[in-house]
Amino acid sequence: RDSKTPVFAILAAGVANVLGDAALVPRYGAAGAAAATVLAQILGAAVLLVVLRRRQLRLAAGIGARSFLPLGLAARAGPGPFMTVPSRRASRRFLALALPVFLALLGKIV
Repeated sequence: RDSKTPVFAILAAGVANVLGDAALVPRYGAAGAAAATVLAQILGAAVLLVVLRRRQLRLAAGIGARSFLPLGLAARAGPGPFMTVPSRRASRRFLALALPVFLALLGKIV
């Protein structure tokens, strides 16, 4: 339904990335560009989280959720969207997949 908010978040992240590159690349080179990109992506995610909170999506600890989708997202019937914090098991499964990829990519820039 809402396609403008993600575009705004990507635009904010892009602008932050360009500004971060301009500030960090002259002194730190490729590592500065990588840091600027990471910080810009964090900014984009933060913008989306602020929007979600303003729209009053409920964050829950997963207690009482009937069924779970991948990464611990709850699926339930009823009005309104619903999100949960991933369970420890789901978090471990995610880290088991994502951590080796992250380390491999980190090794390419360090």
